[in-house]
Amino acid sequence: MAAFFLCALTSIIFDLFSPFWYVIMAIILVLFCFTFSFYLPKKYKKYSFSVFSDYILIHSGVFFTKTKHMPMENIQFVVKVTGIMDHFFGLRSITIRAAGGAARLYGMTAEEADEMMDQLVRQIEKGEDE
Repeated sequence: MAAFFLCALTSIIFDLFSPFWYVIMAIILVLFCFTFSFYLPKKYKKYSFSVFSDYILIHSGVFFTKTKHMPMENIQFVVKVTGIMDHFFGLRSITIRAAGGAARLYGMTAEEADEMMDQLVRQIEKGEDE
C-alpha cells in the first residue's frame, strides 16, 4: 500500500514539471501582465461620472461603453466605502443604492468623497421635501 502512495506521489511531482505546466503558467503570466498594464489603466481612464440636480450620469467600460442614468428621486441611500487598496492609496468610493439598481462612484480623494456625499444627501433631501 505504501509503495502505491509513493508511486502516485512521484508521478504527481514529475507531472508538475512537465512542459504542459510551463505553458499554463506562461498563459497566466501573460493574462496577469495584460490586466495590469492595459485593462486596469484603460478602465480607470474611461470611467467618469457627472452629478446633476435631478440625475447622476455614469460612463464606464473598456471594450463596450456603458452609460448609466440614475434619477435622484430613485436613490434610497448613499454609503461611503473604503476598500483595502483604496485606503492604501488614500481613495474613497461612494455606493449609491436606488430603486432600479446600484452604482459605485470610485477614485475620489477623501475630501472629494465627503463633498460628493454631502451634495448627494442634500439633493436627495431636497427632492423628498418637494
